[in-house]
Amino acid sequence: MIAKLLRRHGVLAVTGTDTDAGKTRCCVALLRSAAREGLAAAAVKPVASGGEFAHGVWRHDDALALHAAMEEDARAFLRGAGVDPAQPLLAFREPMAPVSAALLEGRKLPLGALRRRLGSLAEAAREERMPLLIEGVGGALVPLSRKSTFADLVADLGVPALVVGRTHLGAINHMLLTLEALASRGVPVAAVVLSRTAPDVPPEIERSAFREIRPRLPARAPFLLLRHGSESFEPVPRD
Repeated sequence: MIAKLLRRHGVLAVTGTDTDAGKTRCCVALLRSAAREGLAAAAVKPVASGGEFAHGVWRHDDALALHAAMEEDARAFLRGAGVDPAQPLLAFREPMAPVSAALLEGRKLPLGALRRRLGSLAEAAREERMPLLIEGVGGALVPLSRKSTFADLVADLGVPALVVGRTHLGAINHMLLTLEALASRGVPVAAVVLSRTAPDVPPEIERSAFREIRPRLPARAPFLLLRHGSESFEPVPRD
């Protein structure tokens, strides 16, 4: 199921409804699910906040988790494209919106250069038939500059999005706002994943999220559930 999804779209931007929605866990599960189905896939973290810089390299938990989940063929693809598979493309120390973290450090986030680099990487992935996940930072509308958000970057790249949301109270509103923001920018949604980020979500809250989100999804977009502690996806159950 996951290998088919990745082959169909080639390059996917993985974004979320908010911070800690489960994007990295979802990316790790996508990479490992694809590998179990015989498909190597690559993943990159373009921008990361809250990292540590030591001995000339950035250490960021999300990027390291992606690195650990990738097959060696995918890591080799990234290295061949000039990307360190264990590091974000851009990183900042403070765990806050990238534009704010950059300002605090007296830096500018080089959005144009980042866009070009991701565009080249996406084109290389298509040429090599290497599925590529581009994991966002925070939610879809997290600012990357005074005028641009991650959703705008995805629109500029011309790739579809996979949206990750939690199953807790508020999931419906957060997901529908995210879908609306992407649609307004012309970003197609390839799939929606609801992630159980805690083991004790009340069943009635989950069922209401399933029921209200499903009819509002784009046609043909799979609606998937990632259970707490799992690395396998399943279709969201119907009532």
